[in-house]
Amino acid sequence: MMVLNYTKKYTYMTLSAYKMFQTKPFLGHGIKSFRNNCELFDYGTLINDFRCSTHPHNYLLEILSETGIFGFFIF
Repeated sequence: MMVLNYTKKYTYMTLSAYKMFQTKPFLGHGIKSFRNNCELFDYGTLINDFRCSTHPHNYLLEILSETGIFGFFIF
């Protein structure tokens, strides 16, 4: 059961990063902004407990959500 909770947590953080990328795909939300902006996306009561952290635990999605496509290509 513990593994399932970790899997859900990382999945929801990944979804938050992807939603952030979708809202500002070209320039992103700003460096180190995941921790503040992940709270803007509401997925329901259960999921909301797992959607935020200091980073989305996926390096590519972190770059895309925070710097957008332009930052991703510079990377």
